[in-house]
Amino acid sequence: MVQRHKGGFVAALRLAAAIGLLGWSASAGAQSITEYPIPTSASGPNGIAAGPDGALWFTESNANKIGRITTAGVITEFGIPTPSSFPIYITAGPDGALWFAENNGNKIGRITTAGAVTEYPIPTSRSSPGTIAAGPDGALWFTEGGSFNIQTGAVPGKIGRITTAGAVTAEYPLPAVSGPAAAAISIATGPDGALWFGANSVNNLITSINRITTSGTVTPYALLASCR
Repeated sequence: MVQRHKGGFVAALRLAAAIGLLGWSASAGAQSITEYPIPTSASGPNGIAAGPDGALWFTESNANKIGRITTAGVITEFGIPTPSSFPIYITAGPDGALWFAENNGNKIGRITTAGAVTEYPIPTSRSSPGTIAAGPDGALWFTEGGSFNIQTGAVPGKIGRITTAGAVTAEYPLPAVSGPAAAAISIATGPDGALWFGANSVNNLITSINRITTSGTVTPYALLASCR
């Protein structure tokens, strides 16, 4: 279902575009932030990214929707087929669509600028995908936070790769320095043609910053204990 609205609602999204406005206004001696209310109350806005259509696209984790907002503040919301999928991060893909991670749905989602949503399941169950980034190889790369269940045990975190055709071609394990059942967090493409990500230990301490090549070779850089 698609819902279109402009203003007058409860939940608010502070746009990245407002940061640009803040910098421009500061040069004139004034600072201001403009907020645009989201139609769905308590929607839980989370990740946001610039889209190829000149608008901003964002996730609504609690509302199970993907939102689009123009730079004039007009919002459109699109529902996600999987109930309670809890979308977190979103990024623009090289195919002219937006890609997002469904933390509870255990899927990677794709949404066109027209609002058509396609979902792709991740082979590892309970993988808890979180962040996602466009890679230098034309694919999307995402983090798997892993999970723990007292009955079934731990699902360790990984780094996943998905093509724009929706094929999850690889899930790479985290380096041993991250510790058992570590979670991968916050992935980004680096200027060196590789991807970089952080890793948490089981007690939620960041233990390492890691580099992964597009062929799957991981190099960990352990943090000093004082920095964890």
